[in-house]
Amino acid sequence: MSEDDDDDMSMEQTWENLVETFFSPQSDDEDMAEAGERLAWYFPTIDESLKDSFKNNMAGADDRFLARAMNLLAHLMSEGQEDSVEPIMGLLRFVPDLKGKLTALAESGELDPRVAPIVKQMAQLL
Repeated sequence: MSEDDDDDMSMEQTWENLVETFFSPQSDDEDMAEAGERLAWYFPTIDESLKDSFKNNMAGADDRFLARAMNLLAHLMSEGQEDSVEPIMGLLRFVPDLKGKLTALAESGELDPRVAPIVKQMAQLL
């Protein structure tokens, strides 16, 4: 195996670990945010098969994940970490019918009551 093959395996394993952390309900907000930022950073440079796998994960994102992501984004904004919000929102663009899902989520009661109006506004901007 060449050094390039080792680098490819290392990058693939790193990517898979980041995806797992980003989607895991056991990840705390800090870990989810860091994983999201790194996924967004690496996304343009990774192999198409890894991109497709990530897009498939996002296509299957359920309301629980979206609620968690929206609560995380609101928390980041309240902490003055707006630079972290944009890359994570960029990843969410792979959720099919994001506008409809966010609108429904904002009205569902699943979100922190302070976050629901923000999510409703975000949905209107999509």
